[in-house]
Amino acid sequence: MGAFEQALMVEAEHIHKVVAYLKSKKQLNSIAYLPKGKEIQHMFGDLIVNTVKNEFLSAEVKIDQVGWKSNNFFLETWSNKNYTQGWMKTCKADYLIYYFTILEEMYIMKFNMLKHWAYELKEMDKFKTKEQKKYNQLNVSVGHVVPIWKLGNMKWCTKIDLKQDDLCGEETIIFK
Repeated sequence: MGAFEQALMVEAEHIHKVVAYLKSKKQLNSIAYLPKGKEIQHMFGDLIVNTVKNEFLSAEVKIDQVGWKSNNFFLETWSNKNYTQGWMKTCKADYLIYYFTILEEMYIMKFNMLKHWAYELKEMDKFKTKEQKKYNQLNVSVGHVVPIWKLGNMKWCTKIDLKQDDLCGEETIIFK
């Protein structure tokens, strides 16, 4: 099994927790999975969300099994080093949902604000780049490793602890 197939299996195994949480929120009418494919994923990401205000929002979902060890987000700049740009450059979704499986923590960020922070303010350049080494793969995936606390404290980022959030309790505003 290739690295891409492994990543899809990990996503399939854990994305249901993300979707279940989102579906539990009174702020949303519905959620739809988007079919896998480069064009659709670059434009909209993985999910389309319909809010109670009848807005349609797109979200890219990243499932991370190892970032908790280093307390970092992996923001992919190259999907295949020097040949194919990564999702930080190519994805045009409204939101990035980054889920750390072991911590059961989810961060929902306005993608345009993350990109503004990363590229226009050049903040991402302050953090080192790393090659993804989790999977044995032909392409070389490269990204910046940014501490969770750095992005988690931004006004345009919502942190959700799935272990503590009462799905029936007080509403967390998830799409700011």
